[in-house]
Amino acid sequence: MLHTKKSTSLSSISIEIVDSTEKLDRIEAAWRELQARSAHRSVFTTVDYIRTAWSCFHTDQDQMLVLALREQGRLVAIAPFIVSHLLYMHIPSRVIDWLAEWEGDRPGLLCEIEPSRVWERLGHFFQSEYKDWDLLRLHEQAAPLDEGNALVKASHVETAVDSIGFHVPLQGSFDDYLQQIDTKVKSNWRNRSKKVLALSPVFERIDRPTDMAAAVDRFIALERMSWKGDTSLGVGLGKDARHRHFYAELCRSLAERGQAAFHFMRTGEQDIAATLLFLVDGVVYERHIAYNPEFAHLSPGIVLRTELMKTMFGAGWHEFDLMGMQPSIGRQRHKQDWATGRRDTISQQFFHRTGRLLPLFAARRMRDWLHLGHTEDKSAADTHPA
Repeated sequence: MLHTKKSTSLSSISIEIVDSTEKLDRIEAAWRELQARSAHRSVFTTVDYIRTAWSCFHTDQDQMLVLALREQGRLVAIAPFIVSHLLYMHIPSRVIDWLAEWEGDRPGLLCEIEPSRVWERLGHFFQSEYKDWDLLRLHEQAAPLDEGNALVKASHVETAVDSIGFHVPLQGSFDDYLQQIDTKVKSNWRNRSKKVLALSPVFERIDRPTDMAAAVDRFIALERMSWKGDTSLGVGLGKDARHRHFYAELCRSLAERGQAAFHFMRTGEQDIAATLLFLVDGVVYERHIAYNPEFAHLSPGIVLRTELMKTMFGAGWHEFDLMGMQPSIGRQRHKQDWATGRRDTISQQFFHRTGRLLPLFAARRMRDWLHLGHTEDKSAADTHPA
């Protein structure tokens, strides 16, 4: 009986492969409707984000693999992937990733039904219907896939710790929020904020679609004054021409729906700090922040952030998302010190059991097994000396 129910659940959901911008355009209206009614969504699941990322970053080695799931003809989920033909550990491979990993954060599903049902259907799809892949990577996920998922059964799986996401629930008042911040952090902020505000700064919001390209360039100019000016680090809006174009196009597209804004803080004609915010479905995403190093001793980026946050409590927003960071980067105090919420994520890599990377995975497992055996032997010798 359980097997029958599972089969019925799987067969009730169909999957359409959207592998071109023309096909994506055809489902745009249904996608926007799904975004509006879904509980599981983010700016990185919007059709604007996915289309812009694809158009700006894909190469001839990439193939769009956006999966549209329908139940009784109704679009109930979108799984936006990309297939890349690349060398993985020097082996030619077909690798599936989230498309929103291009400049995104915590990429994932857009769905109005339970994610477990979507993953059940996707697991069967990748096991039995779409087999032309060697490695599927799910980065920055809240939890691992269920052990019973068909994708898990069809693969050798590696799981690892991934990024940490920091956020602020916008509940209560700004003063309530400050009560949760470390006393020394608050004291430093009050002193520096007083000095910045003594400069009589002008706060400028730019949110018109036609102004977005100029705002991107202005933001990049501020970035280049600071450590972000080192393009070899691969951070910021101005890391290269493709990223500049991506943010100009994405911000214009989102601004058409009131979902993107630049905020600049300046004294006279000199920019002190700036931030790029995405404003989607009740969440404020602090996507990028920059400051003038001449004013670094005053923490102008933090002052700008807190001045903006004061206006957001009780204004219909439910979260200020400070975005994720990799633990390997080290402590990022401008996020960690000011967050009152935290999301730990994991990554999972699925090596197809009949794929080209199977020998590599087997070698890794043998290496780990030999290392574990050596460690256990050493531990036993230390516990029971001869």
